[in-house]
Amino acid sequence: MIHLTDWPYIPNEDLDKWGSKACNLGRLIHTGMYSVPQGIVITPDVDLDELFEKTAPEYWFNIHEFKRLDTHESTYAVRSSGLAEDGDVSSYAGQHDTFLNVEACNLREAIEACRASGVKAEAYREAKGEAEQGIAVLVQKMVSPIMSGVTFTSDPFTMDLNTYVIEYTNGLGDKLVSGEVNPDGSYEVNGLTGKFTPSLNTDEWEDGSTAATMEYYRRSSLCTVYNECKNVQKEFGVPMDI
Repeated sequence: MIHLTDWPYIPNEDLDKWGSKACNLGRLIHTGMYSVPQGIVITPDVDLDELFEKTAPEYWFNIHEFKRLDTHESTYAVRSSGLAEDGDVSSYAGQHDTFLNVEACNLREAIEACRASGVKAEAYREAKGEAEQGIAVLVQKMVSPIMSGVTFTSDPFTMDLNTYVIEYTNGLGDKLVSGEVNPDGSYEVNGLTGKFTPSLNTDEWEDGSTAATMEYYRRSSLCTVYNECKNVQKEFGVPMDI
């Protein structure tokens, strides 16, 4: 088990142990430019009996200070970081299970289920001609978003490298990225000019009402998302979905 904030990013070494997703999050944390939820990585070879006997989950996220977390308020996201997932060749999007709002007392069950969900990707692996490599598991502090979604830094439909696509929904975005619901909003952004389509003019909403304030926040947040994702693409040097 290792904290996302602990390791220096070593592409060839860490990738084979933690998977692309965990390595990429660690890389973003080490830039100091991005807000990434605190988390730990459990590699495929970790014995869960030993892990849970050695350290209670309540201490995982403040292990250096050995301070107990308030587990009545803290919940967690348990996510896969398959060793072949989110790579240059295969994404494994939607192939493994994710568990949200997991309480500390249920973490072991969620980690085991996340590991076991690797069998669901068997047909995907066979189609790609890839062997089973195991699943590292990410456990991160849960956030409560006002809205969330996905950004493609190149248009996934036209393959236009200069067009960003941002889709979002209110609240958590898990049902959006799994295709269960349609987005509450969708925008294309010109990557050269930053122009949104439909238009995104934050100056139109400044009359002081609650509705206007929320709309201004929404539009300002979308501008921030675009700028952050543009920086992420620069960091990695290839089109990304974030």
